[in-house]
Amino acid sequence: MSTRDGDEPDDTTYRVVVDHEGRRSIWPADRETPLGWGDAGKSGSKQECLDYVKDDSAEGRPAGPGEAAGPGQDAEPGWRGDL
Repeated sequence: MSTRDGDEPDDTTYRVVVDHEGRRSIWPADRETPLGWGDAGKSGSKQECLDYVKDDSAEGRPAGPGEAAGPGQDAEPGWRGDL
């Protein structure tokens, strides 16, 4: 079981959200989708959602402004730590 801050179990259900440029992030499932983002169709534990984002980005996605195109990008999966 994963923990938040190492003390309490993180029983939060997350979902993967996607923006208009195809970037993905995870978001608590019980919170309203942030403006400009939509549901990507995956929910589960934090690790399941992060794995989904990572696996999906490995397949390649359209490059946004200022990004290098093509597979092999070393970008971190879209996790926003400011939740």
